[in-house]
Amino acid sequence: MLDTMKPPELHQRLKTSLNLIRTYDSLIDSYVLDFYTGNHWNSLPTSWKQNFSSKNPEDFAELLSSEKPLSKLWPLSILCTKALIDELSLKRIPREQENTNELLCHPKMKHIFVKNLNPKKRHEVAQMSQVSSESAMETNVKNVVDFGAGLGHLSRVLGYGYDLNMICLEMQDQLNEEAKLNFRPKS
Repeated sequence: MLDTMKPPELHQRLKTSLNLIRTYDSLIDSYVLDFYTGNHWNSLPTSWKQNFSSKNPEDFAELLSSEKPLSKLWPLSILCTKALIDELSLKRIPREQENTNELLCHPKMKHIFVKNLNPKKRHEVAQMSQVSSESAMETNVKNVVDFGAGLGHLSRVLGYGYDLNMICLEMQDQLNEEAKLNFRPKS
């Protein structure tokens, strides 16, 4: 999203974010203990204090959740702050990755490379394998050592997907055994 913004839009978004932070910086910069020693309750707007004292934890959870309409009344300043935070927050929607390696995208082979990987780890392995393979090509290297290989996800992608000779070193015996069990070729 940020990469599609024009500089004036991005500048305005950053300026608005900084203004929001400055408005509440005394609360943002405080520690839980400061609530009692610094008397932060008195620094809150009166409408907030009156409203907060009549709410239970479930009401606050409902306010923070954007999944359903609110069932309780909140001060307009809180609702505006929440709406502004929602608008300024970066959306955590993964972008489709472009992978030019045919083997890694092949429908019958793809499961081998993403087995037991959550989306974050998939992304990390894809990015790291691409950078590693480009570095290997630039330096004319065919043999790579993966220190701290874990279950060998990165090594598998580099070995099969980018035709590099891999050596995996992992200090944790449990990960070595799990890698042997889970990723053994079936006969």
